[in-house]
Amino acid sequence: MITESLRVAASRHGGFWTRDDWKALDFSIEKNWKTAIDIFEDRIRSRFLDVIESFQSMPFSGFSVIAIDCLLIETLQQFYEGTVETPRKKVEQYFVNFLTQKSFGQYFDDDKAKKFYLQIRNGVLHQAEVKESSRVWIRKGEPLVQYAADGNGLLIHRKKFHSQMVHEFRDYVNRLRVTNPPNDDLRRKFRTKMDAICA
Repeated sequence: MITESLRVAASRHGGFWTRDDWKALDFSIEKNWKTAIDIFEDRIRSRFLDVIESFQSMPFSGFSVIAIDCLLIETLQQFYEGTVETPRKKVEQYFVNFLTQKSFGQYFDDDKAKKFYLQIRNGVLHQAEVKESSRVWIRKGEPLVQYAADGNGLLIHRKKFHSQMVHEFRDYVNRLRVTNPPNDDLRRKFRTKMDAICA
């Protein structure tokens, strides 16, 4: 059973839930769904969002912010798909789906999403650089994403991009919390992924 002190500690400090806390949940009880979502929210905040918050104001932190945001994109898409991991041949499609079908869809079409995956995600995570004419930057008044002058790359406003990631995460959590009626498909996929994490 999850003690009240553990619940308070987790909500205040992050990262104190254990896999045994997850395994003890009875998902036939709505109250336990609330706890399950709390565990997930704490996990994402403590491992991704709080980390970014701690350093994003530092000079030259753009690549680090984007790298963690890319990890979060793939993680959240696995929750949306209800998959334990991203199938090897579908990594690009997972990114395209996330950037075009979720709240990012107002900023990205298929072409921009593919360029983001190939030039920014792959570049930053594999070579610690962006490719082609793409750039990660902060310029006042610039949009979240736009084509570079030569049309071959993207200019990503990393603060606006990260703010949109936070928005998407909050929206997902809020949709999981809806109870009247609950989104059974969203919750089923969520549980599939969390069961794998806590196996």
